[in-house]
Amino acid sequence: EDLSKINDQFSMIMRLYTDAIDGVLDMDYSTVYEDNSQEDAESSTDATIADCTNRGTVRGDLNVSGIAGTMAIEYDFDLEGNVTGIENARLNSTFLTKCVLRHNINDGSVTAQKSYAGGIVGLQEMGTILRCENYGRISSTAGNYVGGIAGQSLSYITNGYAKCTVSGEEYVAGIAGSGSGMEHCCAMVRVQDASAYYGAIAGDMDNSGTVAGNYFVSDEIAGIDRISYSGKAEPVSYEELLEMEGLPGRFQMMSVVFYADGEEVKRLLCPYKSDVSPQLYPDIPAKEGFYADWDIREIPGILYDEDVTAEYVRYLTTLASAQTRGNGQSVLLVDGMFKQEAELLVDGGDLAGNDAVNAETVKYRADDIPLNNVKEYWHITIPADENEQHQLRYQAPLGQTEGVVLYTKQNGMWRKADTGLMGIYHLFTVEGTEAEIAVCIQDGQLKDYLLYGAPAVLGAAFVLVLLIRKSKKRKKDKISVEAGAEEK
Repeated sequence: EDLSKINDQFSMIMRLYTDAIDGVLDMDYSTVYEDNSQEDAESSTDATIADCTNRGTVRGDLNVSGIAGTMAIEYDFDLEGNVTGIENARLNSTFLTKCVLRHNINDGSVTAQKSYAGGIVGLQEMGTILRCENYGRISSTAGNYVGGIAGQSLSYITNGYAKCTVSGEEYVAGIAGSGSGMEHCCAMVRVQDASAYYGAIAGDMDNSGTVAGNYFVSDEIAGIDRISYSGKAEPVSYEELLEMEGLPGRFQMMSVVFYADGEEVKRLLCPYKSDVSPQLYPDIPAKEGFYADWDIREIPGILYDEDVTAEYVRYLTTLASAQTRGNGQSVLLVDGMFKQEAELLVDGGDLAGNDAVNAETVKYRADDIPLNNVKEYWHITIPADENEQHQLRYQAPLGQTEGVVLYTKQNGMWRKADTGLMGIYHLFTVEGTEAEIAVCIQDGQLKDYLLYGAPAVLGAAFVLVLLIRKSKKRKKDKISVEAGAEEK
């Protein structure tokens, strides 16, 4: 009986506990606090990041920025105790909070794999961003909500300044990919790769906050979601922008930043609308096994900050001729360090005119080569690279490896090449980027000898043997006759 009562009481406790958890999980926490960060944004020290500068490259999954990943309340620990049980709560349902980012600058490149990438904050659920600046490239490789100041802002951004490139899928803009309250912000941005909800100021704005006094310079995009609004998100000329009070001095010059393998190589400052010629570009850092070029070759009349990136491409170490044997493999291969568009040019072929790439060339060369048993002639043009010598690989007809002698023409003279074997390919080296090759097949003489010469020699030897035997017999008969005469 006592055990039954204990079980009943335990069941009651578990039901109360379950109901409490359900209540916490179902609660709308947006109503349990009051954000008063705007009131003390200039002087706040609690929950504040102020006067910080980031110059480092930042990469992450989501909620990525140069200063703060998110501005939000953390609900993961003791939900009831931290929220509903706070001592100074108003009417047991709300409490005051402060969250401020003030006078911060981001110069670094920020990349998120998914959503919420910003120069100053990735996701701003609360708080105030005051007088923050971004000059670094902000991008998401496969996500939304990308902004020069905030990826998404559900609160207040005041006096934000962005001069950069932003890129993402949707909700991409100079100040906030998606915004709420936004005042007195300025932007000179380039928006790339966005498919929907993009703008110089914001990709989209809700109606919960004040939007006023935001200006931008652009001939390519509008203020908010491809529409400009007078007094809210308004286009101005570059000269008009420079006259605005409080504009940072860095808007006076355009910046060109050169990157290689994710690292900054050089930074140029150029006047607005000036030309950035290739002579001003830095050398691309070498990378073993690769060649590279800048993705933007020159910038005529620069209008925005630009990021120029070195594109590395792996060298081709082997080029193959278009001519092949019956096994489908190329007749000639050349080893080196070649660019992707390089091509091995081969002219020539069988001197009998079979499978010749250029029959006229072959016919002419057949009489011009002072060698015996020449089977093939090839003229080879090798794409230029950094090598003075190149190793060539030649496959003889039917993959023949015995009796093949290669000659190369050097200084007008034909010389026998030093060769080796790699499978069915004959290896040899040539100087420079032009080569002429004559191929002699010497085992043909042996075959002719076996087919025609050997039977003749054997026949002659047989006749000789008969003559010798006949001569011996005559001599023997003569001796016998002389012996018989003596006996008589």
